[in-house]
Amino acid sequence: MYPPNAEQFFVYLSGVVHESLDWLAEAIAILLGTIEHHTDEEIQELAAIAGQTNFDLKAESDLSFSADEMKARFASAMEALEQQGTDPRILEFLQDKLKI
Repeated sequence: MYPPNAEQFFVYLSGVVHESLDWLAEAIAILLGTIEHHTDEEIQELAAIAGQTNFDLKAESDLSFSADEMKARFASAMEALEQQGTDPRILEFLQDKLKI
């Protein structure tokens, strides 16, 4: 590109990017104000139920929730991660985040 045309293009492009970022920031503020966030306990329950999804559409899915079952599965997953040599800081983070 010839330099004067390049300068015009980059000024235009910069304006488009800045306007887009401003719009996104405003949209995020609006969305965060209207979204009803789940508690950590609700997220754990929903995740446990989602984890039971049976992707065989001809079979039934058991979508019941059991806190005891979830704790047992979490303990099993943590044990497997530990055996695979997962960084202890990651294990500690998961343990603290999930508080199970």
